[in-house]
Amino acid sequence: MQLRVLEPLSRIGLLGSLSLLLAAPSALAKDKPITAKDEIAFGIRMAERELWSEALFRFQQAEIMGANGAAVYNNTAVAYEALGVFDKAQEYYQKALRVDRDSQSLRRNYSRFVEFYQAFNTDDDAADGTGDEDGEGDEEGEAEEAVSEDPEEAAGREDPSLARDS
Repeated sequence: MQLRVLEPLSRIGLLGSLSLLLAAPSALAKDKPITAKDEIAFGIRMAERELWSEALFRFQQAEIMGANGAAVYNNTAVAYEALGVFDKAQEYYQKALRVDRDSQSLRRNYSRFVEFYQAFNTDDDAADGTGDEDGEGDEEGEAEEAVSEDPEEAAGREDPSLARDS
């Protein structure tokens, strides 16, 4: 008697499992393609975990997909800065400022970066004895003039902030 009850139940279980297996590929396949906004959001999550190489990759992907706003340039600059690629960080901060000169958070990020970068270069120059003896001036000084910011506001800022809007 028990066998006859279990037999229909096992058929239902087998049919349920089979239908799940057949439905799985369609459930796993994304109907919606990945967008630049998705890449930016994922990049921000990676940056929050301090996985800067992955964050940079995602921000670069967003740019390739057509995201060309100040937010993606700022985030790319922050990632380059965290990875110690300061020339690229400066390039991307300047790109972001060309797109949105009025963004206070971007101006704070860039001002803080320039202050750090100048000190970093001065320390490097002093350590290797090179200095700026050629009289050509330095790019960083010119870049700092482009951003005028309240020094008290910039002094309290240590970490750059990521832009969440795209």
